[in-house]
Amino acid sequence: RSIWYYVNVWVIFIALITGRSDNAYLSLAAAFTFIPIYAFRTRQGIRRYVVLLATFLTSLKVIEWIATTYADRVYRIDSLYNSLVSFSKLILLIKVLWIIAIILYLIDFISKKADATVSPWFSRIWIGLIVIGFAAFLYVLYDVNIVGNADKYGSAKSFLLFNDSWGTHRGVIWRLAIEDYQDFTPIHKLFGYGPDTFGLVTYYHNMDIMTNVYHQIFDSAHNEYLQYLVTVGLAGLAAYLALLATSVCKMVRSAGKRPYVMAIAFAIICYAAQAAVNISVPIVTPV
Repeated sequence: RSIWYYVNVWVIFIALITGRSDNAYLSLAAAFTFIPIYAFRTRQGIRRYVVLLATFLTSLKVIEWIATTYADRVYRIDSLYNSLVSFSKLILLIKVLWIIAIILYLIDFISKKADATVSPWFSRIWIGLIVIGFAAFLYVLYDVNIVGNADKYGSAKSFLLFNDSWGTHRGVIWRLAIEDYQDFTPIHKLFGYGPDTFGLVTYYHNMDIMTNVYHQIFDSAHNEYLQYLVTVGLAGLAAYLALLATSVCKMVRSAGKRPYVMAIAFAIICYAAQAAVNISVPIVTPV
């Protein structure tokens, strides 16, 4: 069964990469960032996390080989994937991770402690690394967008610098939506103008810009939380966030030794991450 799960995971990794959407990388980043908090409680969890990470990075190189070998027969991938595969130490990192994974499996097989628990400090140290990493990320955003040192970050500049053209014009959509919300009456700030009215509201307030500058109507914020803020107001957004937060908290508390419950919790976390730059997906959201 584990082998079957692993095959599915590999297929999913390749599908996410070849989907050519940067939104997928937000979900992957959320998964690889937060799974260790749960997984690093057992030796099996640590082993499998290393394998997962090595598998994803290997998928990048496999796709790069296919894209190079069959360049005249496959679509060109032009997303964040290009920045990842161009990392000069990627092959070395992949080799190191697979070696670590093999060593961990051998040690646990010989010692007969494959499912043993480990010190809680593994998870605590990882949480500390998350906090440090998040603080560093905020500093980089400050350095790029406030101080103006965008050029020193090379190709990452296009992802870090927030302007009107950021994210296929998500920057201008978000800016206009926030400006429109600030002009709402108090009752509309609280309850919005109703579900799926984003296009009507933004077009009414920004008709000239959409018609003469961008020649298109922005009928979605491409940010689920901003979308809810404009359409169902602060009350609706607060209710939605409370639903997500309380659901995940209850799952974490009640999961115990039922990993499928934690899988659902991580699915929600991953969805919530990509929702920051994506529209609500009707078939996925209720599930």
